[in-house]
Amino acid sequence: MEERIRQLRADMVDGRVLPKGEADGLRASLIELVRTEALAKYAGTSESDALRVLDKLKAYGYTQLEGERAPLEIARAAKFPPPLAAAWPELADLRAAASRHPSVCSIASPVQSLYFAKELAEDGLPLPEELLTLYAWADGFDLSCMVATHVPVFSFLPSQSIDVSDAEEGYPRRAVVFQGGDEVQFSVYRDRMKQWWLVYEIEYQPIGKTVLDLRSFLQFGLRRMNAPTGDALWGEISWDRFFDIARS
Repeated sequence: MEERIRQLRADMVDGRVLPKGEADGLRASLIELVRTEALAKYAGTSESDALRVLDKLKAYGYTQLEGERAPLEIARAAKFPPPLAAAWPELADLRAAASRHPSVCSIASPVQSLYFAKELAEDGLPLPEELLTLYAWADGFDLSCMVATHVPVFSFLPSQSIDVSDAEEGYPRRAVVFQGGDEVQFSVYRDRMKQWWLVYEIEYQPIGKTVLDLRSFLQFGLRRMNAPTGDALWGEISWDRFFDIARS
């Protein structure tokens, strides 16, 4: 099918150039075949395969069936419901901050599907269960410094914005799920002993890691939001301090 789609873009079939009208007719019949056969076959059983067909059509400029995309995405998402949302005291503190200081703390709505986690796991980048319960609470949040609201200090990335850090310097490929301010990000990975690690990265380069303790990490992010002075962000509540990194 892909070969036929590609050739019909140039009004060709099997290397033979067709009259414009005949090529238009074949394109229309091909789209209808996809609608009635491929999409009908996958609907209810493999929405991901159906969406891949739509992606292929779109990549070649055929957008006639894009109206079928949203129902397929909704059906696929429904098959991967989120777990019970986390209910940690730190999250209550975040919610209170968002209510009192919306310019400093903004929180997104809970994630509706964990299909993104399935895709990451299939790519060799599983996410820890406790992180998934955080996504069930909110699909991302952003914190700024209370005494310097223009300074971002801690963010939880939306599920659709999770990035990937390549393997380097003894660190494996890992999923980037947090940011700590300008040029600072944090990734997670699980080692062969099933231990989860949190990696500290500056300008995409890993400079340290610690065993993942998500609640302690959130507590430190809240401390940064409530920093008494801007200078404290580079001293007692710097990310270097959290990761116990001494730099000259």
